[in-house]
Amino acid sequence: MTKLIKALWDLTRFDHEIMLVIAIFVSFIISGGNLAENFLKLLLACLTALFIGSAAFALNDYCDKEIDARNKRKDRPIVRGDIKARTALVLSIMLFSIGIVLSAFLNLSCLLIVIFTACLAIVYDLKIKKLKMIGNLYIAYTMAIPFPFGSLVARESITHVIWILFSIAFLAGMGREIMKDMLDIKGDRMAGVRSIPVMLGEKLSKNLISTFYMSAIVLSLAPFFMEGAYFHDFVYILLIIVADAIFFMVTLSLNLKAFPLKACRKLTLVGMFVALVAFIAGALI
Repeated sequence: MTKLIKALWDLTRFDHEIMLVIAIFVSFIISGGNLAENFLKLLLACLTALFIGSAAFALNDYCDKEIDARNKRKDRPIVRGDIKARTALVLSIMLFSIGIVLSAFLNLSCLLIVIFTACLAIVYDLKIKKLKMIGNLYIAYTMAIPFPFGSLVARESITHVIWILFSIAFLAGMGREIMKDMLDIKGDRMAGVRSIPVMLGEKLSKNLISTFYMSAIVLSLAPFFMEGAYFHDFVYILLIIVADAIFFMVTLSLNLKAFPLKACRKLTLVGMFVALVAFIAGALI
C-alpha cells in the first residue's frame, strides 16, 4: 500500500497541486470571498485544481514513458514499474473528467477556464512540449491561472490586484522556464530543438530572464500603492521585499562567470514560496 501511495504521489506530483490550492485560496480571500457562505464552492475549486493538475502530470508521464526509460528516470513510477503505463493513462482520463464535472458546479466562467486549461494540458503533453517556446508559455500560464480562477469563485469579475498577481506569477514562471532550457541547451542543440537559449544564445537569454524577473519585482510592489487588499499593507510589503530580494540576487548572479544556474533556479522556488506567504499573510492579517 505504501509503495502504491508513493507511486501515485510521484505520478501526480501532488506537492505541485498544493501550491495551486494555496493560490486559489489567496485569490478567493482577497476578492472578498466569504468562507462561511462559500466554503463548499472553495472546496470544489480546490479539488478541481487538484484533479486537473494531477491528470496533466499523469498524462505527461504516459507520453514521456519511452524517453524517461532511456534516460533512466527512476523518479518516474512508470519507469520503476510501480504503475503500468495504461493505468496512468486511464487515471489521467478519469481525473480530467472529474475535475471538469466539479467545475461545472461553480459557475460558467470557472468551467470554461477548466475546460480550456485541460485542453491546453492535453495538447501540451501530445504536441506543444516539442515546441519549447510555446511550452514555456503554457507552463507559465499554469502557474498564474489559479489566481483569476480563485477570484471568479468569489465574484463575477476579476480585480486589478488579481491581474497583477497573475502577471507576477506568469513573469516569474517564464524566467524559470528559460533557466530550465539553459540547463538543457547542449542536449537541445544536439537534438535540433529550437528553445529560446538555442536561438538567442546564453547572453541574450540571461538578459531576457533578468527582464522577466525585474518586471515581476516592480509589479509586486504595485499592490501596496493601489486600492485593494494590499493597500498600505505593511505585512505584505515587508514579506514581498524579501521575495523580491531573492529574485534580485538571482538576477545579479546571472552576470557571474561561474553562474550556478541549477542552484539559482532552485533559489527562485524559495522566492516564489516567500511571495506566496506574502500574498496569504497580506490577505489574512
